[in-house]
Amino acid sequence: MNKTTAAVMLWLSVALLGCDLENPEAAKADRLLVNLYADVAVENAIIRQHTIFPYHFEQDSTKLNKLGRRDLGVLIRRYLEYPGRLNVRQGQVPDDLYEGRLETILRHLRQAGVSADRMKIGDELAGGDGMLSSNVVLILADDLDDSSLWKTDDNDE
Repeated sequence: MNKTTAAVMLWLSVALLGCDLENPEAAKADRLLVNLYADVAVENAIIRQHTIFPYHFEQDSTKLNKLGRRDLGVLIRRYLEYPGRLNVRQGQVPDDLYEGRLETILRHLRQAGVSADRMKIGDELAGGDGMLSSNVVLILADDLDDSSLWKTDDNDE
């Protein structure tokens, strides 16, 4: 038995010890706990991204779909406590449809009590840590100019 197989077997054994297969209430509690951890992770990702995409709306409509309502709800709860940025991507939709979608988002924010002065809304890329793409281009250009990157042990010129 190799190390990977042994590690997987050990992990499965420990995982099964934590589950009470005989007690349906304990199994239900285990499932709820796993779902809670997953929900927290998803909500953190939504907040980090702070972006509503065209797929959050019904096709060719200003109406949010179920995913859009969920994601916007997560963001609204965040914006009620903290100011922030919200990106609403236009994608390939016509300007008039995009404007209607913006109005839908703004209406939901107002109805929830999110103050407009706490928000900055735009058609930007999804958020998160990182750097401006212009800086990445400069860094890559500098790396390409560095001839030491192109040398190998076989080719020491």
